[in-house]
Amino acid sequence: MGVTAGGIWHDTRAVVARHWQVFATLAGATVFLPNAAMRLLAPAGASPQAPADLPPGFWTLLALVLALQFIGVFAVAAIAADPREGGGRTLGATLADAAPAFGKFVVALLLFVIGYAIATVAASLVLAIVAVASPGALAGAGKGTAPMALASSLVAVVVPLLMWLWARLSPLVGVYLREDVGVVPGIRRAWALSKGATWPILALLTMFVLASVTVGTLQVSAGQAAGAGIAGMLLGLVFAGIGALFFVYAAAGTGVIYRQLSA
Repeated sequence: MGVTAGGIWHDTRAVVARHWQVFATLAGATVFLPNAAMRLLAPAGASPQAPADLPPGFWTLLALVLALQFIGVFAVAAIAADPREGGGRTLGATLADAAPAFGKFVVALLLFVIGYAIATVAASLVLAIVAVASPGALAGAGKGTAPMALASSLVAVVVPLLMWLWARLSPLVGVYLREDVGVVPGIRRAWALSKGATWPILALLTMFVLASVTVGTLQVSAGQAAGAGIAGMLLGLVFAGIGALFFVYAAAGTGVIYRQLSA
């Protein structure tokens, strides 16, 4: 029987239930507390789009929060990807083992960002060429309508493509954690592992993204409604807790996907 979205979810829930104390500690240290600190430093109403509203040190703390979350992902995934699920090793040993994999993943992520930047520049050039080469179409469609239509079409293609690539490379964290491979060979290995299982993984990832977007929208709306007082801070802590729970299941699911595909 092949890999299914339901099977991945079932195993992920089981792993989280078996190691909830360790995962709660990791999520608290790398997600909940940093997000709570962000909430206290930048109360409701402050926006990254309005730098004057942000207190000193905001961007430094944001970078630290993102780094901690990456470390947390690898620590949780290291346990979930291990067939022995840690084998009784200490949390410190797990974190130490995850460090080399973290470095490889950062390099792979940089390669992906560079590729994405090149693709974005190429798409922008295509839009510019079309806009210059077909002024009649622009005039007939109305000022700015044609470029907007082209941009919307590109988004409609790019977003599903990114989701598909995410599904194909979803075993990458587990590969770097469990196998002695380099950055590029690891990408090839993850690609080969996910062959034939892309759609179940994509279905699960899509459900997770939709749930995350919904929670994020509710968080923003609730924060704006509550304002910067105690109510706003309490709501921020509640949503930080929900975010930590999402984090645990997503990170553990990453390890479970690798374990199922490599079995």
